[in-house]
Amino acid sequence: MNLPSTYNIDELKTWYQSKQLTPEQVLQSISERITEHSDKNIWIKAFDLETMLSYLKQADPKSPLYGIPFAIKDNIDLKEIETTAGCESYTYKPKKSAYVVEQLIQAGAIPVGKTNMDQFATGLVGTRSPYGVCHHSTHPDSISGGSSSGSAVALALGLCAFSLGTDTAGSGRVPAALNQICGYKPTPGLLSLEGVVPACLSLDTISIFYRESSDLNLLLPIVSKPNPNDAFQKSTLKTIDHESKPFASIDPKSVEWKGDGNFQKYFKQSIQSLKDQNYSIEEVDCEVFFEVARLLYEGPWVAERYVAVGEFIEKKHKDNDPTVEKIILGAKKLKAIDTFSSMYKLTEKKLIIENFFKKYRGLLLPTIGGWFTRDEVAENPVAHNSYLGTFTNFANLLGLSACSIPVNSTIFHNQPGFGLTLFYPGEQDHDVIKASQDIKDSMDYIPLAVCGAHLKDEPLNHQLTDLGAVFRRCTRTVAKYEMVALSKSKPGMYRIEENGYAIEVEVWDVPKHHLGTFINNIDTPLGVGKIEICDGQLVTGFTIENHALEGLVNISKHGGWRQYKKSI
Repeated sequence: MNLPSTYNIDELKTWYQSKQLTPEQVLQSISERITEHSDKNIWIKAFDLETMLSYLKQADPKSPLYGIPFAIKDNIDLKEIETTAGCESYTYKPKKSAYVVEQLIQAGAIPVGKTNMDQFATGLVGTRSPYGVCHHSTHPDSISGGSSSGSAVALALGLCAFSLGTDTAGSGRVPAALNQICGYKPTPGLLSLEGVVPACLSLDTISIFYRESSDLNLLLPIVSKPNPNDAFQKSTLKTIDHESKPFASIDPKSVEWKGDGNFQKYFKQSIQSLKDQNYSIEEVDCEVFFEVARLLYEGPWVAERYVAVGEFIEKKHKDNDPTVEKIILGAKKLKAIDTFSSMYKLTEKKLIIENFFKKYRGLLLPTIGGWFTRDEVAENPVAHNSYLGTFTNFANLLGLSACSIPVNSTIFHNQPGFGLTLFYPGEQDHDVIKASQDIKDSMDYIPLAVCGAHLKDEPLNHQLTDLGAVFRRCTRTVAKYEMVALSKSKPGMYRIEENGYAIEVEVWDVPKHHLGTFINNIDTPLGVGKIEICDGQLVTGFTIENHALEGLVNISKHGGWRQYKKSI
């Protein structure tokens, strides 16, 4: 079989079992792809094929993750492989793997390399690394997001089936949104931090980049296995029936949106799309969450970063990132009274949040409120980085679990990715994973252009609305199409390269899992192909087979089906 462009765990296990693919073939492909993308600064150390195969030889073919490739952020230890935390001067060679990595390798997973990151996990931009700025997976000018930049981009480009990051302030969610993948931030304490270079030890979590919740459900019992030697691992998992409660969200008008300004539109469309599918969502005042978010960098928790690596930073190594150095050394100005004052404030806010989640099932927010180019971040590294944490910084301080899910990229023509994050109370990780996958499936649309009986107020429009399709816009094709009347109730459209017409169409978002049902209702000689809209976007649409054109009335000059009907 042809190798897919991206991998997930479920698919690989199925292909291995059916012998359509072997782990050796997949690792060979990944090795080639790593070379192909070598200019993107994804890796601090990428493994060659021989190294990958050496891990495979040690794996048990009967283990649950046998032959599944994964990437590791380079502040997480892998036995006998240098850990840099994004700073070569800091490098050490661990004698054992981080506890979570050890569990994955014992389960048969194959590490393919250590990924680039914002130095000492201090940043949300992906630009603070002496190993080079990690490039976005598809948009050369955009930042990739950080600090787990390399792990996110590696998954987005099909260089692994899942990857490990860390998340203190949003590092496992911001790059997920920008690169159109899923990012899971566990409840703090659920995964052992043994073998992780900490940013804020009391808040940090290992995070996971993934594609489908089925993968995450397979990984979670492996990575959350209790570590008797880790005093910071404390959380357990529980499931609570929330289904009778509404979700909470935020009024888009109350949010500061940056970047190109389109993210407000994407967020409104996403929430409205869910409401159209009978999700109960109430707009609420989220200021208490933002007050907590500001505590993370304006409060004493920055001092934890100094505890972790401050003495090293003090030595002013040549490869210290200047922004990271300034942030970490700035913690020396903090006093003990600042710590207690902030802890008291946080305790008060936690009570408010606890009552909030008694009323609401979960909180839906944009993962990010805008994107920036690498040049923009270089000009103003602190302000842009701070903004990216607006909707993420509060999560670990409040002990929440969260998943960032991509919103169908077809609605952002030529844009980096956008995502929603769903927050649940701590320890309800299974619930947030399931609910976020349901939301992801609900918003996983294929844009469909219709030009005749499926238009609004036309007789077959119910075939779209019955499947949960959402109207997006009325527009026109490029001037390369002609239209014929198949009957009094049905037209057909086909492409010509010269002297064509711009035909009026409506674009509807059809749930991906229902598109097959819809197409099954289409009778010959109509078929499904790609239609070019006037803004250059290619969308799925109806076309007519050329052999059926003979004898049909050409109605192209009317510019659309409605106009033709008016003329008769």
